Amino acid sequence: LQAVAVSGTSTGRWSVIAPSPALVQQVNNPQSTVTDLAIGDNQLIWTVTDSLCSEVNRDTVLITVRPPTTPAVVGADTAFCITGNGSFTLRANTAASFERVRWSVVSSDFSPSPSFSDALSPITNITGLRPGRVTVRYTITSEAQDCVPTFDEIVLTVGAATAEANAGPDQLLCDVNATTLNATPVGGNSRGAWSVLPVSGAVVADAANPASVVNGLVQGSTTLVWTVRDQLC
Repeated sequence: LQAVAVSGTSTGRWSVIAPSPALVQQVNNPQSTVTDLAIGDNQLIWTVTDSLCSEVNRDTVLITVRPPTTPAVVGADTAFCITGNGSFTLRANTAASFERVRWSVVSSDFSPSPSFSDALSPITNITGLRPGRVTVRYTITSEAQDCVPTFDEIVLTVGAATAEANAGPDQLLCDVNATTLNATPVGGNSRGAWSVLPVSGAVVADAANPASVVNGLVQGSTTLVWTVRDQLC
C-alpha cells in the first residue's frame, strides 16, 4: 500500500471494506503489505485520527485484481482455394471487457502480406490472400500489466483455383492399337487422371501421367477423358 505517512499526535490505520477478504499485514503502516486480495475490486480505507483533535480523516484506495488473461482460441488450421486476391473470415473467442485483442501476420509466403479489415475485433476478414501459406496470430492482452498475454495461431493454406483440363488434340490413327496421349500437365494442388468412356478394351498405362501411353485401341472411336481435381477446391 502507499498511503501518506502521518506524524506528531496523528495515527493512521488501515481497514478493509467488505466483502473483500483482503488482509492488511500491518494496519498502522501506511506502506503495509496487503494479502488475500480477491479477484475484482478490493476497497481499503486509510483512517487518520489525532489524540488532540476530534476530526477524523479518511481516504479510500481501490485495488482491482484481474483474473488470468483469457486463453486465446482461433480454431484449427484450414485450407481452401481462391481465384485472384481473396479473403477469409477469421473467428476467434471474445475477450473480457478489460482485455483487448489484436490480429497479426506471423509469416506469409507472398508479399505484400495480407491485411485485416479490423485487427482489433475477434471476428475479422483477412484480405489480399494469394496461393501460399499464411500464419496468423490472435493475441489477448489484459489491462493489468502483470497478466501475461495469451495467443493462438492459425495456418491458412491457400490454393489456386482448379487448373483447366486440356486433354490435347483429337487423334486420327491408322491400324494401330496404342498411342501416346498429350494432355496439358497440371501443378500445385491439382491432379489429373485419365479415364476411358465408355469402358472398353483400351487401357491407360499411367492414368496420372498427362503423356501416358494408351493400349488396347480397336478400330473405331475411343473416348478418353482427362479430369483435373484439386486437393483444396
